[in-house]
Amino acid sequence: TLNGTPAPNVPAPPPSQLASGLTVFQTVTGSGTGQGLCGNITVESLAQIPIPESLTTGTTACSASCSNSKKYTYCGANTPVSDSCNSLLDALVGGCKVTFLCIAAINPQQPDVKGSDNDIDTLTLGNDLTRLLAGEEVQTPRFNFKAGQREPGDVLRLRPDQILILEGIHGLNPRLLPPPLTGHSFRIYVSALAQLNLDRHNRVSTTDTRLLRRIVRDARERGYSAAETISRWQSVGRGEKLHIFPYQENADVMFNSALVYELSVLGPLAQPLLRQVEYGTPEYIEAKRLLAFLEWFLPLEIDLVPDNSILREFIGGSILKDFKVWGGLV
Repeated sequence: TLNGTPAPNVPAPPPSQLASGLTVFQTVTGSGTGQGLCGNITVESLAQIPIPESLTTGTTACSASCSNSKKYTYCGANTPVSDSCNSLLDALVGGCKVTFLCIAAINPQQPDVKGSDNDIDTLTLGNDLTRLLAGEEVQTPRFNFKAGQREPGDVLRLRPDQILILEGIHGLNPRLLPPPLTGHSFRIYVSALAQLNLDRHNRVSTTDTRLLRRIVRDARERGYSAAETISRWQSVGRGEKLHIFPYQENADVMFNSALVYELSVLGPLAQPLLRQVEYGTPEYIEAKRLLAFLEWFLPLEIDLVPDNSILREFIGGSILKDFKVWGGLV
């Protein structure tokens, strides 16, 4: 809902006047039911909008001492977003709570979970893939989850005898690749399908296993607390329903990545993180449930896990982290 009080402004030339039916408003009211401004807003556009000064200074500044919140830097008046300041996307990813009472102003959201695959930068991806397969040198992007923004990644060039591996939530979506490259792809659906039962009537939940994997990994790789990961878990489920399950039949093969011993390894790493979830928060109930669930499993030494195991992606120490084939990088 647009607020017409004070009266709408007239546009600054050019143009000297607006087309019929268009009006310039001074403010937008979004504090009540049915209010706000709706539209198809992309991640790219949010990354170009500087964070409001009110969220960086004074009594309304976002606090890094609160869970699900980070501290942000104002770019300055009429100054574009750069590496030294934050965008509105940064605040949407990192979240924002204000004052010592930690009052929620912005609930954190994941950049890889969107309502439409139109938010994927398929144009850049398609161009990069086409150039790589043609043997050209390409500067690839990477997303820094701790900083909440995209950064320059490795410079790549493929040899004629090398393959290119893409991994992600959109991997099975047929619109991910340009049509000329679709016939050259081989799609693998990787999922952790738990194989254990506690007894005849209670099985080990695949969802719980995956959530514990994520809690351990996100604390180590992305700087998220267990409370932050639990609060994001519902949006992860929505992303799966939108971007994975509708396309799972497009897979050429399916690989089950679950390991029968992994909860004994994840438990000792996840338990201290879960105990840090604050009492009285919505995430506390889920944390207590997971702690009770982990009591069923005896701990296992991390050193017993092979250094090339898929479990190392979550617990750390993988020899495949930052692995680069000799001659594949410029």
